Amino acid sequence: MIWFLLGFLMYAMVFAALGALVSRQEEVGGATAPAVMLIILPYVIGVSILPGDPDNGLVGWLSLVPFFSPMLMPMRIALDVAAGWQIALSLVLTVLTTAAMAWFAGRIYSNAVLRTGAKVKFMSALRGS
Repeated sequence: MIWFLLGFLMYAMVFAALGALVSRQEEVGGATAPAVMLIILPYVIGVSILPGDPDNGLVGWLSLVPFFSPMLMPMRIALDVAAGWQIALSLVLTVLTTAAMAWFAGRIYSNAVLRTGAKVKFMSALRGS
């Protein structure tokens, strides 16, 4: 349940930031496509590699990466191949990334929501100019 909540919060911040950059509903799909890949890629890696090779080193390292952890670490825990330090480290990194994404998404949202008209450029929303 912890991984679900952390993953939901982290990805919600990403989608909120990207959603604030668009001015029309038709642009949402293009703006959020990179974030969707952050969800799909670890799932595909997990269901294609982990069942056949649970001790795969690449998957072990990827499960420590915050955007991959909510999907890969529960799979590794279920297969009983994740060490305690790996679980703890990935939890800490994911919590820190979620906090950073909250700040990041808030900054983009506050700089982009007051603008109307054309699509807001990412760096412009981040800078606030």
